[in-house]
Amino acid sequence: MNKFIQIALFLSISTATYADETVSALEKTFRNHTPESEIQLANKLTALGSLKQKVRDYETAIDYYNQSLEVHSKMGEKGSSTYALTLYLKSISEFRLGRSCQALESIKEVIQVYQKLGNLDSAIQAEEEGLRKYQEACTLSDEQSAVSLNGEKSLTSVPQK
Repeated sequence: MNKFIQIALFLSISTATYADETVSALEKTFRNHTPESEIQLANKLTALGSLKQKVRDYETAIDYYNQSLEVHSKMGEKGSSTYALTLYLKSISEFRLGRSCQALESIKEVIQVYQKLGNLDSAIQAEEEGLRKYQEACTLSDEQSAVSLNGEKSLTSVPQK
């Protein structure tokens, strides 16, 4: 497994907290690394996203994940396990920002990729860890939006005198 992917996994899964100096040093290391290939670039972007996710900078994390996913797509690697991993990490940041319906769409794609690869263990894990939680949150979000809209409609439907 690529060094950057290993670090990305550690950063995204680990519950340890990092001092600002440690985070800055890691980010500087990643930024200064010059990738020798497109796959290394994608892995670097995923690692940077994981680092930002770890310090709760979810917007920036999503930006890095999107860049990595774009590189994977351009290389024709949209069906790879590293693509699925990056998309999975992106779904976590989306969920933490309250974008549960976007996270749900991302995790569905993750599951499809793993199923196509024949990696059923990872597909099941993504389903157990993400799909159910994201579906529930998305449904709640949709219900709250509907209640809000219905409330607004009832206010506007009051006849004017």
